[in-house]
Amino acid sequence: MSEQTHNRMHLNNLLQEMYPHREPSPEYRAKGPQRDDNGKIFWEIYVFIETVPYGAGHGRTKDIARERAAGATIGLLLGNGGMN
Repeated sequence: MSEQTHNRMHLNNLLQEMYPHREPSPEYRAKGPQRDDNGKIFWEIYVFIETVPYGAGHGRTKDIARERAAGATIGLLLGNGGMN
């Protein structure tokens, strides 16, 4: 094992100790109703996904995991069981 690989693994272990795995804990807030430029009424919902489980990937893969978690959260809020 190279020194660079060893250092990377050591740093990863330290980060996991500092920031232990937590289950995703979405927070949301709704704001509205409001009117858009065409006069239509809409609600604005913000969804914050704090974490995605380890192993969910990196870069775009992790973005997809976050988008799916947000979609499930919005689905639960809208009452369709998170099946978005």
